[in-house]
Amino acid sequence: MKKHSHIFASIVKLVGSPYALLLLAPVLFVAFAALFYFEQELNERKQQLYDLRTNAEQILSLDIEATASIRNAAGLASRRYITNYDELIATKSALLAESMMLTNNEAILSTFDELTEARHAIEEIQLEAINLIREKEWEEVVILVTDKSFKRELGLYRAKLSKALRELVFDGEKQAEQTAKMFNIAQISVLSTFLILTIIGFFYSQEMRRSLNHQSTMAANLEDANLNLEQRVQERTKELAQTLSEQEAVLSAIDYGVIFMDADLRTRLINQACMEIWGYDKEYIDSKPTMADLIYKNRYNNIYPVSDENFDAYVVERVKKVQAGTIPPTEVERADGRILRYQNIVLPDGGRMLTYIDVTDTVQAERNLAEKEKHLRAALDNMNGGIIMADSDYKILLLNHQYVELHGFPDDLITVGRSLKDETLYQAKNGEFGPGDPHELAAQAIESWDNSKQMDYERMVHTGRTLRFSGTPMQNGGYTTIVTDITEQKKAATKLQDAFNIISSSIEYSSRIQRSILPDNSILAAVVASHFIIWEPRDVVGGDIYWHGAWGNGCLIILGDCTGHGVPGAFMTLIAIGALERAMSEIDGGEVGKLISRVHQYIQVTLGQHYVGGDSDDGIELGACYFVPEEQEMTFAGARFELFTNKDGILSSVKGTKAGMGYRGIPYTQEYDEQTLEIKPDQQFYMTTDGLVDQVGGERGRMFGKKRFRELLLKISDKPMEEQKEAIYQALLNYQGEKLRRDDIAVIGFRL
Repeated sequence: MKKHSHIFASIVKLVGSPYALLLLAPVLFVAFAALFYFEQELNERKQQLYDLRTNAEQILSLDIEATASIRNAAGLASRRYITNYDELIATKSALLAESMMLTNNEAILSTFDELTEARHAIEEIQLEAINLIREKEWEEVVILVTDKSFKRELGLYRAKLSKALRELVFDGEKQAEQTAKMFNIAQISVLSTFLILTIIGFFYSQEMRRSLNHQSTMAANLEDANLNLEQRVQERTKELAQTLSEQEAVLSAIDYGVIFMDADLRTRLINQACMEIWGYDKEYIDSKPTMADLIYKNRYNNIYPVSDENFDAYVVERVKKVQAGTIPPTEVERADGRILRYQNIVLPDGGRMLTYIDVTDTVQAERNLAEKEKHLRAALDNMNGGIIMADSDYKILLLNHQYVELHGFPDDLITVGRSLKDETLYQAKNGEFGPGDPHELAAQAIESWDNSKQMDYERMVHTGRTLRFSGTPMQNGGYTTIVTDITEQKKAATKLQDAFNIISSSIEYSSRIQRSILPDNSILAAVVASHFIIWEPRDVVGGDIYWHGAWGNGCLIILGDCTGHGVPGAFMTLIAIGALERAMSEIDGGEVGKLISRVHQYIQVTLGQHYVGGDSDDGIELGACYFVPEEQEMTFAGARFELFTNKDGILSSVKGTKAGMGYRGIPYTQEYDEQTLEIKPDQQFYMTTDGLVDQVGGERGRMFGKKRFRELLLKISDKPMEEQKEAIYQALLNYQGEKLRRDDIAVIGFRL
């Protein structure tokens, strides 16, 4: 017993010695440094998280707004919708760069790098659309922005961009949460250090008091030593007071509320943040109010969610809970909407430490996220098709009820967490993979799976439905599959194919009729040195037409481009040829301008465009060349048409009148200018419809263009006409590549 008492006395003496304070001094310094560091880091993380969320919303909004500006400009035929397009793209790029600088997550940065090429490709197409808008080529813009491949690439890009931004924000939230945890640990360390210093001070004071009592019994010759000891006690007390002042300063710097209470729940210390949270002033806190007093202080300030008649009972209950002991972190929502994370810690001396952290923004963000997840689930459950998402091990992560219903699966077969292999075995047992052992068939199907590639196929399931499966790999190795019921679509496709066969046979017959009205090329060969004609409708029949033959004392060569292509364009060619033949019977040979004007009038009368109230707004662009073989000059007139001529290696062009023929907006009395050209030996002439120059192709998906056509004509000018024909046609095919043909193609070249 004496041995234990001796050990205890030694411990008390050690704790009450100045060596303990010296030992804790570096610990306190490290704790302060960690506290300040993590406080600054937490504030930076919060700001970064806020910036990330704001940037994510703005990036998606700017992307949608930029696309919408082009679509609106194309749809409404107005350039004013694209005035701020460059600013939108620049802002979006700046926000993307800023957001990427806020993270060091290599996976997320890699995701954004993968999106860069897709974004550049989309912006390049949009810039092309803007150039077409500035040139008022509205039809080309509409074709460009409504292209299915462009819309699909745009949709995939936005989905990937949205996912990447969500991952970026989630990464920011994780970093902020980790920093907050470290900050809380630092705070607890500082408070623990303060508490230890207070305890050491207490024992130190007790030790000093015992020393003074002992010294008072000593002889007078030790009085000077006693005075020195008292002075040391005063200095130490001053140091403790200074330490307490520093503790109060640290508490004031903490951005969450802290209250220290004694065992009677009377306030000993409260920091500035807590006073701001609860609306206390320093004068009131200096009065050392009890916990009940603190609650009553805000009785009528819309703080506590309790009625006035129940307030007294509410206070009693709160006090009892604090007296009962430690309360783990608990979220409390005040009547004014603020949400606090409240915690009660029992101190060694029987007192209490209460902390209040304002988590309103965090909780609200969590609620918003939960609401968005709820909306996503509602969207999945209300979409027309089925969807399923699995990880790299084929474990189901997400699916909707339509997926189960379309396959006719039992409700308990396909659920989150189960393997897709169970689904495959069920399908094999129901004969969806053909005859044979179901387990072997299922194993073969599973072995053929490849999560790294997209897939798109159709299959009939055991319920008799025909389903289309579209699968897309995910970055984490998983796979997403969308299932669509195309049973009715298949039936409709069969009916459509029958109708198509009937229509196709009719169009084939129409093609023979259209070709029958084209002139015999031997007639033109008799009056020119050499020539070629390229005439290739985009469809079976087309809207481009050529004509040549005798007129008056000379020869007339015409190339025209009617409105539209296919069957509508073919009808327009019949109307145009009929109008031409009637006009040639009325107009004297050689008066090309009058001839075109008369054709224009016949087209307008035929289509009812010469009076108010007609429906048609169709017409033709046309170029006409007239020459007498024995004479050295040629007359050209064009309706929105151009004649190219190559003389001595110099390519020039002769432009016609800017008005077309027909069309509602062109006057009935429209006149077309004639231009007379001097013919030189071996001179070459070319006319082309816009089908060739407007054809999209090449690496960048742009139009062939007049510049490329002019360069081609110069390059092949030394070749015979028949070889020039092959060169022009092959150049068109090479440039077009895998792109679809946009329009009919017609080119005439001749040498006089």
